Amino acid sequence: MTLVTRYFGAEVVLKVPRDSRDTAKAKSLIVSGHELRILRRVHHPNIVMFYGAYIDPRSSEIALVLEYVRGRTLTAAVVGVPRGP
Repeated sequence: MTLVTRYFGAEVVLKVPRDSRDTAKAKSLIVSGHELRILRRVHHPNIVMFYGAYIDPRSSEIALVLEYVRGRTLTAAVVGVPRGP
């Protein structure tokens, strides 16, 4: 799930895992942790900026705070591109 909001005046996206079942939550937490480790070190103009993360103390879910980019989704861009020969 993603949610567009504001963080210190900047438009950002909160990226939260979709599944809340216990086994899926554990896997989702691991995947989010890997993404967190990668994003905090990556700085490139073609990759969204990582602002931080929030861990909900009640549910242990991680929400990643990312730069909001206007335009088409990556899925729409990939599906809309014709394939080469």
